[in-house]
Amino acid sequence: MGSHGNMPSKFDVKVINNSLIPQLGPAVSSRIRSKMLKAGNELTAIGTSEKEFATIRVRIFNSSNLAEIFSPHDSLLASGFKLEVSAEVTFVDRLGKTIDSQTINANSLALRPNDNAAAVRGSSITALAEGLSNEVLFKLQMVNW
Repeated sequence: MGSHGNMPSKFDVKVINNSLIPQLGPAVSSRIRSKMLKAGNELTAIGTSEKEFATIRVRIFNSSNLAEIFSPHDSLLASGFKLEVSAEVTFVDRLGKTIDSQTINANSLALRPNDNAAAVRGSSITALAEGLSNEVLFKLQMVNW
């Protein structure tokens, strides 16, 4: 377990989205910030940087959209798609020293309501954002500050 006694309470959260899912970056940033504020952490305003704040940097990359479920009536028509994404999470102390850097992954499923409709991606993107933010906060608790 990480050293919680030395963990900072002030953070600068930076999310960089290099994936092909443009909505994912703001969704991940919003969820991380919301959960950290609920936990009693102090955050910088978006777009600013403070020297006394530690930094959590999340770079989202490697998104993929894979056919996973097929219609029983048509083996070529996919009924569900697995969305996968990776992110590099870096924790930097207030002096600018990198404490830890790890790659995390998240995935979700988007389903077609019927054969004539497109897959519903909104809820699957929400699930991706939730999965990434939970993983970032879990890793934050495990870092030895």
